[in-house]
Amino acid sequence: MTRISDQQGVTLIEVMTALVVLAILLSTAVPALGRLRADNQLVAVLNLFSGSMQLARSQAVTRSVRTVLCPSDNGSACADVPYWELGWIGFEDPSGSGDCGAPLGADRCDDGGRLFLVQSALDNSVTLRANSHLRKAVVFDPQGFARGAAATFTVCDNRGIDAARGVVISMTGRVRPHGGKSDTAVLRCPD
Repeated sequence: MTRISDQQGVTLIEVMTALVVLAILLSTAVPALGRLRADNQLVAVLNLFSGSMQLARSQAVTRSVRTVLCPSDNGSACADVPYWELGWIGFEDPSGSGDCGAPLGADRCDDGGRLFLVQSALDNSVTLRANSHLRKAVVFDPQGFARGAAATFTVCDNRGIDAARGVVISMTGRVRPHGGKSDTAVLRCPD
């Protein structure tokens, strides 16, 4: 016969102590996981945009033609606003018009240039803007140089400038991530 004192188990006080410890651990871990997810989303957008710029530059050099990367809300023409979070397109611009126009086919612009990239709109919680509100396109010449001025593009979410990430494009066409607080390029989030 088994005696009551020989039985194994936990007391109510031990269970309650374990639950309190678990609650404390979860209250510190859950916000950190939320920040990690938001940081990863910004980095993913930054990588997507950097890759798009590198593709546009590569297309310019390998095909010996001027290429344009511009914001687009319809996937076929450049938008007249500098809001890159609407999405963007990349295309060959043999005429130098700076716009693709309505595609004639699945991958052709109205001047015969090839539409090589269509990126749909980003998540509503993210913005992607250039340091100049006038920067409505990035143009690469056949040598791979970025025409116009160097630019810094900033990816922001609702946390503002403290969590922002950036990518810098130089006049030579080099695309690099923003170097953080020690970088001289300025990051700006919309108000």
